[in-house]
Amino acid sequence: MTNPRAGIYARISRDMQGERLGVDRQLEACRDLAQRMDLEVVDEYVDNDLSAMKSRRRPEYDRLVQDIEASALDAVIVWDHDRLLRQTKELERFIDVCDPRGVPTYTVTSGKLDLSTPTGRAVAKTRGAWAQHESEHRAERIRAQKVQAARAGKHIGGPAPFGWRRVDHVVLENGKHSGGRFIVDEKNGRMIREGTEMILKGHTLGDVARLWAAEGIRGRTGRTLTTTQVKQRLLRARNAGLLTFHGETVSDGWPPIVSLEDFRALEAILTAPERRQSSEAKFKYLLSGIAHCHCGRVMHGLHRKSRGRIYRCTVSFEHGTDREGHTTRRMEPLDEHVLAAAAAHLSDPATVEAWRTVARPAGAEPGVDETAALLDLTNRRNALTRLFAQGALSETQLVEGTAELNAQVDRIQAEVQRRSRSRALASMLVKDDPAAAFLAAPVVTQREALRALLWVEVLPTVNRGVFDPDAVRLHWRGAPDFQEPNRSPEQKMRRVTGTMNPEAERGDDA
Repeated sequence: MTNPRAGIYARISRDMQGERLGVDRQLEACRDLAQRMDLEVVDEYVDNDLSAMKSRRRPEYDRLVQDIEASALDAVIVWDHDRLLRQTKELERFIDVCDPRGVPTYTVTSGKLDLSTPTGRAVAKTRGAWAQHESEHRAERIRAQKVQAARAGKHIGGPAPFGWRRVDHVVLENGKHSGGRFIVDEKNGRMIREGTEMILKGHTLGDVARLWAAEGIRGRTGRTLTTTQVKQRLLRARNAGLLTFHGETVSDGWPPIVSLEDFRALEAILTAPERRQSSEAKFKYLLSGIAHCHCGRVMHGLHRKSRGRIYRCTVSFEHGTDREGHTTRRMEPLDEHVLAAAAAHLSDPATVEAWRTVARPAGAEPGVDETAALLDLTNRRNALTRLFAQGALSETQLVEGTAELNAQVDRIQAEVQRRSRSRALASMLVKDDPAAAFLAAPVVTQREALRALLWVEVLPTVNRGVFDPDAVRLHWRGAPDFQEPNRSPEQKMRRVTGTMNPEAERGDDA
């Protein structure tokens, strides 16, 4: 007579050393039990380093159930009930599979698990409930241990975060790391510092992503990082030495890469609710969309092999050739002229004070320095974080105090931006030298500031090939006679002739 066919199931939640010692001991004991009961072991199912409480699939357990359903097994052997099942919902499914087929379950520690009788099922469910209870309490203890470790400035698991590397550690046979400490990685730490500095200077996340790609920074898949991935890495509180656990700051004992002040300033920029979703980066040239032909249509930049870089009225784009009466300008001299004019505009103390008055938050007293106010609020917010990390403040006090300070910061920044029409311009107005800040900014930031300051009208010129500053009108916003450009739809296809000299009707210096 053929012995009943048995399948052995073994599992261990955590195999820190990667040596399978836990499951090997279970398998050895289960084989001994099978021999004593005259059961023929036809297969072994091992889930190593997998918890039965998490939602992750257990491939070998699933295969065991499939074999039972296929009538490939007559019995199941496990070390203990909780190695097989630790959730009552799984027990119900296991009963539904085993009971109709008369497949018993034998345990090394407590004998047969009888699922064929009401009493046996009740005992199994009770033991399953207590196993689940113990697992949940164990999860709470692990969470408490992680919080304690985080408060002590320790890493709570996983690979080394981007920007740091592990030293003085041991590499186990399964490739995992044990022990050691973390220090700032020279290259990746520099990338975080440079990325933070670029954002604070007005560069885009795309600029940072391109820099990192050029420096050879890659994700775990080997691909370059997207702007979203770059943003996630720049916004980690760990960069400023702060450890968080489930969104709560629990320690400031991690080796920092950037200062807390720079991190908070970066955080304010990248998480601002009013941050534009459509990037200015789609405009490659400084005055595309800002310069207007005298006909009222905007001018866009392009590069021509014969002429170099030029701005041209969009009417010409629509018809494929330069249209008579619509202007074209060489890019470099027009850019230089507008940049110099804008810098001079922001160098005039009276003009700057007028813009600051416009941008000053409602209800603020004259002479209030928004820069000093924002810096004071940021310092107070940082002080709260340090006090909490030192245990001088409760979590409730930290949350309430930070929320109030954040609200004040948001009100000042939002009001300055709303009144000055631009975050870029608002950030320049609170500098000691707005003109220098404007000239030092990247093109994308200069574009945004220029949009808030003025629009440019390009007139026909008589002398082709020579840049004529008199053929460029700068319409400053805030001036008493300021008017928006005329963008009448009926001008779209109309030929504009004007009153100029017919010989100069093309009117460009390209």
